[in-house]
Amino acid sequence: MSEARVIISDCDHGTVAAEQEVFEQAGLEWELLDCHSEDEVIARCAGAAGILSQYAPIKKKAVAALSGLKVLSRYGVGVDNLDVAAATAAGVAVCNVPDYCQDEVSTHAMALLLDLVRGVSAMHADTAAGGWDFRVAGSVPRTAGRTLGLIGFGAIARMTARKALGFGIKVLAFDPYVKETEMDVELTGLDDLLAASDFISLHAPLTDQTNKMIDAEALAKMKDGVYLVNTSRGALVDEAALAEAVRGGKVAGAGLDVLTNEPPEQGNPLVGLKNVVLTPHSSFFSDDSFVELKRKAALNMVEIIKGRRPSYCLNPDVLKD
Repeated sequence: MSEARVIISDCDHGTVAAEQEVFEQAGLEWELLDCHSEDEVIARCAGAAGILSQYAPIKKKAVAALSGLKVLSRYGVGVDNLDVAAATAAGVAVCNVPDYCQDEVSTHAMALLLDLVRGVSAMHADTAAGGWDFRVAGSVPRTAGRTLGLIGFGAIARMTARKALGFGIKVLAFDPYVKETEMDVELTGLDDLLAASDFISLHAPLTDQTNKMIDAEALAKMKDGVYLVNTSRGALVDEAALAEAVRGGKVAGAGLDVLTNEPPEQGNPLVGLKNVVLTPHSSFFSDDSFVELKRKAALNMVEIIKGRRPSYCLNPDVLKD
């Protein structure tokens, strides 16, 4: 008989074979659900020792209601849908997978930037429609010698920096938690970065302090003709303000893998806008990263339930030695 029960509250990956293998090798009973609300989580996950979540919200109400819960694990880096403070107060470990897609996201950020600067999508669309004119790309700056500003300087941003440096791009970074770096990157203040950068890429977590940090005021501080890339969290950007800046030419182009509401709601001002390239929150994905994510997210739960320290835990003080 299984010693514990774990639940995947929701998952749109199409397969949970990797998780199944991890759970069954550990002797854990498991179940895949399709929860969309906190009330559904409470009603359907009762008695679970661990919950693995993709989007389902598990906040203070659910943590309080789910007695016997030992661990919350999330597919991904961010834990916006989990209440870490409430879980910590209840002695519940919260785990994520911070390192599974560093190469993929940094490559995607550079792909969006290079697409924008070179006008790749615009020229492709024109050629596919029967055209054959490089001038549809509009103004095309040389990348070498330009300046890329990274807002946030964690592991993904550092990998992005290495790739940008390979293109001969100067790199600035702003991160209030980073005081020094051995890389050929200049750490600077946010206002200085906004004013000096030809390209800006967002790599910050979503917090109360960073919510809509790229607003009309921040955009006004940027260079005319700046290019903006976001592979982090959609809510870092005031989408209405960005759309206005693109329409007015302040922002020459924006490459966004994330939006505040996903999929975008009808009437989102960025959808269909010229010089805006959108991808469907896909920067995390490769065949390799997909399997790595699923295995690590499941293994986090197994380690906690077995009384061992997991590789990734956001509140390790709740763990017993």
